[in-house]
Amino acid sequence: MSTEVRRMYLNVLLAALGIFALYFAGLGSYPLLDRDEPVYGQFVKEMAYGDWLTPHYLGKIIFDKPPLTYWLMSSSVRIFGQNEFALRLPSAIMAVFLIFIVYLLASFDYGRRVGVLSALVMATCVQQAALARACVTDITFAVFLIAALYFYRRWIDAENRLIWPMLCGVSAGFAMLTKGPIGPFLIFGMIFIHLLITGRLRRLISAGALLGVFSGLAVGMPWFAAMYVIHGDLFVQDFIVMHHLSRFTNPLHASQTGSWTSYFRNFMILLVFFYPWSLFVPQAVVRAAGANRKNEGAKLALVWIGVVFVFFSISKTQLVTYIFPMYPAASVLIGALWYLAENGDIKAQKGVRIALWIAFSMAVIIAVSLFFISARKFPDAQPRSWVGLMLVFAFGAAAILISVRRGLWSSAPWIIGAGMALFVVGVVFIVMPIAHKDISSRWVVETIPAEYRKSVVVFRTPNKVTGLPKFSGLVYYLGYEPHDIRKSEEVSRLLNSAEPVFIACRGSKNTERLKRAGALEWSRGYLAIMANQAAISNLKTHYSR
Repeated sequence: MSTEVRRMYLNVLLAALGIFALYFAGLGSYPLLDRDEPVYGQFVKEMAYGDWLTPHYLGKIIFDKPPLTYWLMSSSVRIFGQNEFALRLPSAIMAVFLIFIVYLLASFDYGRRVGVLSALVMATCVQQAALARACVTDITFAVFLIAALYFYRRWIDAENRLIWPMLCGVSAGFAMLTKGPIGPFLIFGMIFIHLLITGRLRRLISAGALLGVFSGLAVGMPWFAAMYVIHGDLFVQDFIVMHHLSRFTNPLHASQTGSWTSYFRNFMILLVFFYPWSLFVPQAVVRAAGANRKNEGAKLALVWIGVVFVFFSISKTQLVTYIFPMYPAASVLIGALWYLAENGDIKAQKGVRIALWIAFSMAVIIAVSLFFISARKFPDAQPRSWVGLMLVFAFGAAAILISVRRGLWSSAPWIIGAGMALFVVGVVFIVMPIAHKDISSRWVVETIPAEYRKSVVVFRTPNKVTGLPKFSGLVYYLGYEPHDIRKSEEVSRLLNSAEPVFIACRGSKNTERLKRAGALEWSRGYLAIMANQAAISNLKTHYSR
């Protein structure tokens, strides 16, 4: 076996280990994290062995999302059982597909080396690693959006090959089945703007374009038509009006949306959730608009980034996952930037070096902040948090040192990628075992003996927007929706009852209010669990047996 072949096998092995560490290691070792994961988990719990057409939550029809992601998760559950691993596995697999599509997209316009670098960037950003480990719809949605982008790019250079517009339409249809009409809308917006600025708008009335539209409707529309026929105005009002039109025109989530500052919020989201590669985006965009401006792939990536970023910046409802679909296009431009730096482009090297120093400085700040936060909230994790601090310093310093030495530019991205993989492993196996009580409700079910779990109630304000409980984790792990109490008289009655009562609440104000009413604070994590005297007495009897 030649040295080159052995090196290829070694690279493949290292890449596989990195992907396993980032997306699959310990995938089911920690509970579903409130609030979104248990919501999707409950939808799947009711779909996997029930109605696969209409989504139900606690028996109630709620059109929160189209069913494609539920179908994938339900299929996994039927194979592996109703557990955290099965629910998250489709996202992890989709994350691998997303990396592969980024590789294809970048390789087509820039060559295999840029394809590899772009895939590495996409694989190791913060939000990719997080969403790959979550049973949510976002990474599946991004896969089909970027697949449509890639097939459109192939169609641009092969007008007579109708397979490409057909596949683009099929991808748009699957995007529609993942998150609704927003998928085809974004794809059409990108295609229209790109054809307009490149002087090829007539392609919109070609046979290929018509085939793409037909393919998208053939894949995406049957479920929507079926829902309208079966449920009529309920489907229109719940899914189209509330979950799409109202989200864009009104701030439907308790966040910093709705004010003029929300138009700039996505800059901070990009900085944090595309870290550590977000620091390279400005230089990558500048180089794409400058040195690479004749590259068709660079133009397309810039248009895609602009469409996604602008659309979700003017939307009144904004979540941290909304601009995630622009990260693959940004990864392609960053891969091209690194390639220029590797090949001696002085401006690219200068920009990369500055970004590395800023990224390293941010890593130090983040590591120190996490150390003190863990010392305050999770004292047991403090000794182990030094390991994470040392890793950040080591990999940040290594990336900078080798980037300024001649001939070693090609190693820096892999050092950063390895550091991100180790960071994810550290979070999963060091932080999660200690911190999960603050971000999941499963500990309530694990702590309260089975015979008393029907005695749990919640003290909160319901979610008036979506109709879903705020304490979705309790619903999923308890198997029912706890009774909601809000009146002081009802609180007093329950606390004075001879029957055991456990009251789940969130926030120090609610906790203090319940204490004043006579509740005893029994345990604390993501939720505070308050109990009446009967509950405490029964627990003492139970655990003394």
